[in-house]
Amino acid sequence: MRIARIEFITPDVKRFTIEAADGAPLPAFQAGSHVETTILTPFGTLKRHYSLCSAPNETSSYQIAVKRSAHSRGGSRYWHEQVRVGDELQITPPIQHFALSQQAKHHVLIVGGIGITPFVPMMLELQLRGDSFELHYAAHSRESCAFYSWLQENFPDRCHFYFSSAGVRLTPQVLQRQRIGTHVYLCGPTRMMTEFRAAAKLFGYPPRNIHIEPFASAQDGENQPFEVWLENSQREVAVAAEQTLLQALREAQIEVPYSCEAGGCGTCQVGVVSGEIEHRDFYLTEEEQAENHTIISCVSRGKGNRIVGVVRGDGSIGMRAE
Repeated sequence: MRIARIEFITPDVKRFTIEAADGAPLPAFQAGSHVETTILTPFGTLKRHYSLCSAPNETSSYQIAVKRSAHSRGGSRYWHEQVRVGDELQITPPIQHFALSQQAKHHVLIVGGIGITPFVPMMLELQLRGDSFELHYAAHSRESCAFYSWLQENFPDRCHFYFSSAGVRLTPQVLQRQRIGTHVYLCGPTRMMTEFRAAAKLFGYPPRNIHIEPFASAQDGENQPFEVWLENSQREVAVAAEQTLLQALREAQIEVPYSCEAGGCGTCQVGVVSGEIEHRDFYLTEEEQAENHTIISCVSRGKGNRIVGVVRGDGSIGMRAE
């Protein structure tokens, strides 16, 4: 792929149009899909996941939007400062973990900040399907609200905006008194999604009607190091405080599959034998988390100072307290 166009859509959000380097058409994608991008930099390989924010049936190019973060680990900063038109990169085929329901009677889209990106193609698809939907978008101000003008132009009666600079806050009460069969979709900061998911359950939404797309790892709390014992290979792998379990295992050449690295898709889950887990994911249900039979290795951790893991006969990685 190559970068075909770069434009500011807010002072700290850039939209990148990318196309095949040979000009070939790209596959159509489902609304809500994302891609993993790979760029070779002077400092190493940079891999990041970004939601596609172009029309799902647009095959000449894809679009992604990147917000420059004050807490960037180098990804958003590099995209903003170093990436130029004509630069080449690799991407995966579109990956879908945030699909629209085909059975929903109504769709409520809850957005915080740059979490708007997967909803752009979703709204286009919902409009094409003739489905009922509404968008609730929280941002600091109108100027920092990505796609504000486009949303107002295309969906003026569907969008509700909440700007903290004006003292207006988006609260879970927007989920109350919705019709039976409503599905809610959340994409935004971890704290916001946790609050809205809990409220949706309290209001009576079935778990299958609540859809979450995290765009950042849920790394709340203080991390403690621990070890994992790999019984099949008789190896011990140390997981440092600044590492995830997934990172430590892959560095040890243990090929655990993964995708979102934000605790939302469940691709990297591994089995648990026994012991307490500090669950930080959005994938497992509360019941599954309470059972402690599986861990989402990209975000969740073992509780306590030392946890021992084993690889069982079926290849799954288990954990038990020592």
